[in-house]
Amino acid sequence: MIPKKFVFLVDMHVPFNIYLDPVYEFIQDFKPDITILGGDIGEFGPVNHWLADQSKYLDTGIIIEHYAQLKLDVFNPIKKATPKSEKIFLEGNHENWIHLATAQDPNLRGYIELAKNIPSEYKIIPLNRPYRMNENLAVIHGAYTGMYHARQTVEAYMTSILYGHNHTFQTFTKVSPIDNERFYTAMSIGSLCELNPGFMKNRPNAWINGLAYGYLGERNTFSVVSVVIVRNRFHAEGRYYK
Repeated sequence: MIPKKFVFLVDMHVPFNIYLDPVYEFIQDFKPDITILGGDIGEFGPVNHWLADQSKYLDTGIIIEHYAQLKLDVFNPIKKATPKSEKIFLEGNHENWIHLATAQDPNLRGYIELAKNIPSEYKIIPLNRPYRMNENLAVIHGAYTGMYHARQTVEAYMTSILYGHNHTFQTFTKVSPIDNERFYTAMSIGSLCELNPGFMKNRPNAWINGLAYGYLGERNTFSVVSVVIVRNRFHAEGRYYK
């Protein structure tokens, strides 16, 4: 069996994303069979859940313009880099703001939903629903925050799982007490957004930039490589991207 290759990208927060050309260049070289966008790909500020008065910001035109920027900065480059890969889009909490907006204002329905505005080749996975890569590995946007989010994640889902949401690197492994060959590892990877965007107002954080890629082998085996990106530069598969 030839292993399937995958790439996992999360937390771009367009338009607050980092310079992404090195990421797309790596994808073109790596030629993944599966490309996963792990949620919070757009910032979706016009329907920001934290705004006190959303009625001032529910402007469909602005949201449509935001989708146009996603097409230009994310969907088109990925299609060019990996035209034949299976494509998965996990909803993040920012994409979920769209559901909240349409629930608050039914007049927006049919206009601003993800399914209406992202390429049809992407399979959309609802917020908090894991997508199984195989029987032993899943991906999710991320359900927990705090100091020990990797441990919370692995104990909640009881499978090996990749996720984002926290913009940090953290991993935790749980091994079965009766079968030491059975283990579960949760791994959060870095974000692809700026480390100090304007909305953070210079507050300290533990964010890093990064991505993950890996292989799915026979008998539900897998391997994962977590890549840390520093100043838009990183090493992967023996090459330096910048």
